[in-house]
Amino acid sequence: MARDYAPMSSASTLIKIADAAAARGALDEAIHGYAQAISQGHHPAHERLCHAQTLSGRSKEALDCCKAALRVLPESSFLHQLEGQTALEQNMPQRSASAYMRAHQLNPQSMDILLNIGIALQMARRPAEATHWLERSSDLAPGSDAHVQLARALEAHGNSLLGAQRP
Repeated sequence: MARDYAPMSSASTLIKIADAAAARGALDEAIHGYAQAISQGHHPAHERLCHAQTLSGRSKEALDCCKAALRVLPESSFLHQLEGQTALEQNMPQRSASAYMRAHQLNPQSMDILLNIGIALQMARRPAEATHWLERSSDLAPGSDAHVQLARALEAHGNSLLGAQRP
């Protein structure tokens, strides 16, 4: 059962309590604590709240949380990535790709973001675009999972990497 710590605790204390609850797997308590910290004006708790909702399997609530949190923290690459991940889990690949592309604008050196853009576009049945992003990802991290995803995208697009070497 979630406890009400707000009357006796500062936002930073609420975050510590919620973090401890999340660490021990008490996600309902963590969600409640993060929400209390937000109600006290602690904006960074938005990221933690959305993440806890995602971990708890509440995808719809997590998507709603990301949307609300991004109004407060629009430059949070983490929130855009979380929105992308959660949208993909909800079979919303277009929304996922858009969220990951915004995350990429904020964090252009992340191989994981590039990979996830490619995966989302692949799921959205946009293989040519997926191939572009997966190639960029594999260029940043040779030997990574991006190569497997790239091969799948190229095969879906009518090409094959079997026996071929990339220049």
